[in-house]
Amino acid sequence: MTDQGPGLSGDGPLVRINEYVETLPVDIPIVIAIGAMSHGDDTFADSWADGKISLSRYSLSASVACARLCGAFENLWDIV
Repeated sequence: MTDQGPGLSGDGPLVRINEYVETLPVDIPIVIAIGAMSHGDDTFADSWADGKISLSRYSLSASVACARLCGAFENLWDIV
């Protein structure tokens, strides 16, 4: 990944999101694209995202993906 950020996709490599957010740079803004593709190719961010990552071996709704991502940042920033 460079300086734009990834897209969330079932096609990307599986990551443990709590560990992944710890590797993100803290001195530049990060954009994480979250698609809501119920079927078909999820190429919505391919032209600008640095890559794709997957949060689960299973299909997730966009709301669950958002919740898992937000929870990872809450843990990182020690938000109670």
